[in-house]
Amino acid sequence: MENAFIFDFDGTIAETIPLSLAAIRAAYADNGLPEPSKREVVSNFGANELGMFAKMTPERAESLFESYVNQYRALHAKYSPEPFDGIGGILRKIKGAGWKLGLVTGKHPRTAEASLGFYGIRDMFDGIRCGGLNGSVKPENISSLLREWGADPKRTWYVGDVAQDVLDARAAGIRPLCAAWAKTKLSDQAELEALRPEAIFGSIGEFEAWTERMLNSCAKVNK
Repeated sequence: MENAFIFDFDGTIAETIPLSLAAIRAAYADNGLPEPSKREVVSNFGANELGMFAKMTPERAESLFESYVNQYRALHAKYSPEPFDGIGGILRKIKGAGWKLGLVTGKHPRTAEASLGFYGIRDMFDGIRCGGLNGSVKPENISSLLREWGADPKRTWYVGDVAQDVLDARAAGIRPLCAAWAKTKLSDQAELEALRPEAIFGSIGEFEAWTERMLNSCAKVNK
């Protein structure tokens, strides 16, 4: 069976939460509407962006979403010009070791594709699954990739930055890792530690060293 790593996007691959928040503010301004508080916005994360607008401002959700996508693209270079330093090299090492590499994100397909295209990393992933309208669908999406690849859940890791990612990975029967290297944190260290993921990484360097050990260990087992 295949070995695999599956990644979250926002706060894991790149510092894109500030970009999303700026695009949300701009979308409300474009539509002549008062912007919601950061707390309200963050409390509705989990659903994709269209679902988030449908919860916060249902009567204008479609218009807000279209403005948001346009602003997200326009502001990308300003707020998130590149992925986290070092993450591209880690993805290449995983691929080079012959492992499956997936992306399971809560983002809408349009913003996921916008960021993947902007960073030029779309082709690194063997499978991509995006968010749902009514909350997290990550367990279902992870399971979908496992079936598609014939991957072993016991040798598949999910890397995400928030507490819900740990729960979603476990719900899908795979092994959770926490990326705690983003400046914008939606889950604090204590919250992550309480869920007892396999590891919490405070830096890309820590994660890279762990990944290299894991890839080497599995390569020796497979010989």
